[in-house]
Amino acid sequence: MKIESLVEKVNIFLKLKRHESAEKLIRFHLSQTHTPELLNLLGVVFLDASDHENALDLFQQAITKDEKFQEARVNLAITLCDVGRYQEAQEVLSSGSRVGFLNNKLSDAHLATGMSYQHNDQFAEAVLEFKKALQLNPANHTARLAISRIYYQREQWNHCSIELESLIKAGEDTQEVRRLLGLSYQNLGRIDDANAMQVLAN
Repeated sequence: MKIESLVEKVNIFLKLKRHESAEKLIRFHLSQTHTPELLNLLGVVFLDASDHENALDLFQQAITKDEKFQEARVNLAITLCDVGRYQEAQEVLSSGSRVGFLNNKLSDAHLATGMSYQHNDQFAEAVLEFKKALQLNPANHTARLAISRIYYQREQWNHCSIELESLIKAGEDTQEVRRLLGLSYQNLGRIDDANAMQVLAN
């Protein structure tokens, strides 16, 4: 069976939360051919099941077999971030090629996770994911704006203004950014700054 067809079947099992079925299917193929792609796929199954220990081991095995296997390297870094081992995640990415690409891809993965949490009103979890995204890629302006919106909704005016000011310094001075920053200044009692920003927003 081609790896693409196997991935499709595994994804169906994962959507149904049938992790044991997915594991059995992959292990059957692993018994015939021990490839890094299969090891990585099995790691994805364990990661989806929140079994970080086994996921880490499998991603590491995949990289050992093929040091240029970028997908396994990204998955390993994601898993390390999930368990709070950020420095190790950075080292994993730095030891591979196309470091900037990997950092950006991992940052976008945390951004997507944060968006999902935000959609479900899990704001604390969303903020954590957005912070992970920014740690990996400070130029992820979408993540910075997303975390600013949450700070604004939660009436954390100081945190909100700091993030919005960073966006303006980076050239992302959109009408929404100016409006939110002006309102944050107003709630902080910085009336002159608020008025100036509101003029720019209009």
